[in-house]
Amino acid sequence: TIGGQSITLTSTSRITATGSTSGGSVTLGGDETTQIQSSGVIDVSASPASVQSSPSTVTDNSTNTGTQSTTLASTTTTTTTGKGGSVYLKAGNISQTGQLSASGATGGSVNIAARNQVQVTGQVQADGQTANGGQIIVTGQHIDVGDLSQLSATGATGGGSIYVGGGWQGGPVNVQGVSTQLPQATSVNIHQGATLNASATQAGQGGTIVAWSDIQNSSSLTTVNGQLIAKGGALGGNGGKIETSGYQLNVDAIRVSTAAINGVSGEWLLDPWNITIGS
Repeated sequence: TIGGQSITLTSTSRITATGSTSGGSVTLGGDETTQIQSSGVIDVSASPASVQSSPSTVTDNSTNTGTQSTTLASTTTTTTTGKGGSVYLKAGNISQTGQLSASGATGGSVNIAARNQVQVTGQVQADGQTANGGQIIVTGQHIDVGDLSQLSATGATGGGSIYVGGGWQGGPVNVQGVSTQLPQATSVNIHQGATLNASATQAGQGGTIVAWSDIQNSSSLTTVNGQLIAKGGALGGNGGKIETSGYQLNVDAIRVSTAAINGVSGEWLLDPWNITIGS
């Protein structure tokens, strides 16, 4: 845990709390007056472990000269078995331009919580390499997800969840086992070129992606021109669900997919205060 009125991680900074059984926990922040500028790397992923097999003997009885035995040398393989850890950034204003990694066999969690403004232009990962994806939460009064951003909570057996500006329909979210009401944004802007991915990568159901600003507030605006993906697994599984909502909603250049090659396509919910369908 690191606190203070101003916290800066330069591009050469690196905070590591990895582990073979599970990733660790990193918390940066303070109160509403704190400023965080993070352009370095925070890594709480579950690190791969090396597994070495014992030498084995193979017997061949098919030769004309009798039985022959061959001893095979031991081999070393690398696998990830632990769950990704947790990253928590909390401040008045946050600029995240670096890399946050909470991946593992099961994805971990990343929570970027600003009281006022939050800007994300880097990589945020909570991927599950052999199991389910993790959870990414971005909250603040005004949220800007830049054109180079990649938010990923994919999982081999099921996609995780990505919440930007609020929960599904503004409702509570399960955060590490606790039902939590997220602060609702006034403005959310996901730029063209940004990618949010909560897909299943092998066999499983796609996850959940929400881009939300308070639909009860006439000043709220959700603009999504990036790519939002919550696909079902290639080997089986239905597509996930995506929501883009706000009192005012602009999705003119959005790219969305809840497709499922070997399952049923998922859901895309658009929920502004008013909607006009033209020819």
